[in-house]
Amino acid sequence: MSNPKIRIAYIDDDKENIMNATLDLEDEENKITIISNFTLNDKTIVENLVSKIFEQKVDAVIVDYRLQEYTNCSFNGATLVEEILRERPDFPVVYLTSYDVEAVENVKRPFLVYEKDATTNPTFKSKLLNTIFIYKNKIREAEEELMVLIKKENPTEYDRERIIELDDFLEKSLSKKSSLPKSIKESNILEELGKISKGLDDVIKGLGND
Repeated sequence: MSNPKIRIAYIDDDKENIMNATLDLEDEENKITIISNFTLNDKTIVENLVSKIFEQKVDAVIVDYRLQEYTNCSFNGATLVEEILRERPDFPVVYLTSYDVEAVENVKRPFLVYEKDATTNPTFKSKLLNTIFIYKNKIREAEEELMVLIKKENPTEYDRERIIELDDFLEKSLSKKSSLPKSIKESNILEELGKISKGLDDVIKGLGND
């Protein structure tokens, strides 16, 4: 079985950094493609940029920490990363920066920070790919469990609670902002099982290429 195609967005204000990372990370064996056609300027709105990133059906995002050395962008990489994770919790995202000490001291998730030349180290690529595969497998497992549960003729109370949890996770994996509150789901869970089943394929299709 061939490896799935992997699409990684790279957001950086320095085109040379993008070129170098592309040379380091793209390869035929792992079918990795770097997506970097994103505009950064004083008119760029972080929420709109996140939407454009996910429109590209990417599996991970690499973000420069500063973003403002060669552009007049109004936000830095930390703002972008937090917006990505608000939109899709647990989505694979890392920083690549020449200012790793500064970044570690200022970002909310310092464990995501790597030095700019990390792309030359095969370990970095392996870790990133592993993170992507873990995230995708978690989604697939949730989808499979949910499909089994919603087909039960007489679901138990635990089954109903689990259905809510799984559906909530899958919706957040696609877009946290589009998730319904759990209270609404709980009040309509039996009526909504059929709708969840029907809409599940659309949710999964939006998660990116397999």
